[in-house]
Amino acid sequence: MLTQAIFEIAAPMPTPANAPDTRTQAGKGAAQEKLRASLKTVPLTLRAVLGGAELTKAELTSLRRGDVIRLDTLIRQDLTVWLKDREFFSARAGICGKHLAIQITGRGAQQLAKEAEEVERYP
Repeated sequence: MLTQAIFEIAAPMPTPANAPDTRTQAGKGAAQEKLRASLKTVPLTLRAVLGGAELTKAELTSLRRGDVIRLDTLIRQDLTVWLKDREFFSARAGICGKHLAIQITGRGAQQLAKEAEEVERYP
């Protein structure tokens, strides 16, 4: 679907004589709107980072099953949620049914809409 929308913008399909010319400003606007609509359904991957730890190479190579690594995040501290290479949300870790889950705690709806628009603009 996304490939089709991009193809239509890059190389307009032949149209009947009575169809509007896709090279006009109105035609370009319609094609851009179609692309934006297509991008709204593109899945994006979020990463919730539990925390970090510094280990020496020796510590890293000696890790075995069952070892515990103490992270620099406190239990009640918000996690960072990343979209691509950007901090996008802050969240709390939790459980939803039988799955791990996060609950968004940071950034307002207007800020989210602004950032989502930027992500759509620069995929």
